[in-house]
Amino acid sequence: MGKSEGRGRKEAMQRWFLPLLASVSIIAGSGALTGGIVSAYSSGAITVREIADFEKLMKDIEFDMNEMQATIVFEETGPALDYATRLLESFGLVENFFIARGSADAVGWSREYKGLATGIAAYIRAGQFDEAYRVSLEFSEACEVCHDVYRPL
Repeated sequence: MGKSEGRGRKEAMQRWFLPLLASVSIIAGSGALTGGIVSAYSSGAITVREIADFEKLMKDIEFDMNEMQATIVFEETGPALDYATRLLESFGLVENFFIARGSADAVGWSREYKGLATGIAAYIRAGQFDEAYRVSLEFSEACEVCHDVYRPL
C-alpha cells in the first residue's frame, strides 16, 4: 500500500471517527454502555438489558479490534495504544459479566485476552509494530473459542 493510500484512509477515518468518538464519550460518560454490565457484576443477577448491553460491548470490541489492527499497520502509536487500552478495559467488563454468570471458562478467556491486549500495548510502545500486529491476529483468532461456546448468549 502506497503512502497516498494510507493518507487517504487516515483522512477518511478522521472525518467519521472523531464525531463517533465524541458520541461514544458522551454515551460512556452517562453510563449507558457499561452501567448494565457493572451492575450485573455487583448484583450477581443478569437482566435482559444487561445482555443487550453485553452484546453492544461485544460489537464495540470487534470495532476496536479492527481499528487497532489498522492503526498498527499504519504505525500510529497513539491511536493504536488507545485501542489496546480500550480492549483491555472492555475485557475487564467481559470478565465481570462472566463472573456474575458463573462461567469460569469465559472468565479465564477474558483474563487471557486482557493479557494479549497488554502485550500488544507493550509492543506498540516499543515500536515493534510487526510483532504487535502478529499478536493482534492471534487475539482475533483466540476470540473464536469463546464465541463458539457463548455466541449467541
